[in-house]
Amino acid sequence: MLGCFFMPAFTRILGGRRRTAALFFAGAFLVDVLGYGGIAALWGRIDLFFFILPLLGFFSNGVFALYTIWLPELFPPGARAAGAGFAFSLGRLLGAAGPSLVGLMVKALGAYPLALAAIALIYLVGLPFIWLAPETAHHPLEVDA
Repeated sequence: MLGCFFMPAFTRILGGRRRTAALFFAGAFLVDVLGYGGIAALWGRIDLFFFILPLLGFFSNGVFALYTIWLPELFPPGARAAGAGFAFSLGRLLGAAGPSLVGLMVKALGAYPLALAAIALIYLVGLPFIWLAPETAHHPLEVDA
């Protein structure tokens, strides 16, 4: 919840939604890999792992506050609700494959924490796509006449 709460402040400080999304994607990736791959898998320090979980939640969940503001603005007025709804639902549909993918990764890598660290690569895959979306902050929102 803190990530969602502070999202507008980060956007204002960083000067745009793209930069904020990139920061949150990179932060989620780094904390995920450090937490699952380093602290849990390599060092076996579950106590430290639980200590950084709020930071992982901050980055990985905080970006959703940005999506709810930015995503609808990417569609024309007549398709705004449908476009945003489709984008959110498609993400959930693709996410439904996650448990099976994690299971396959555990089998391949031999450990649950290593599989979750590998799944964090999705944040790196998503980074370039941030720059494809137009920056809509400080621009008048198009409305139907």
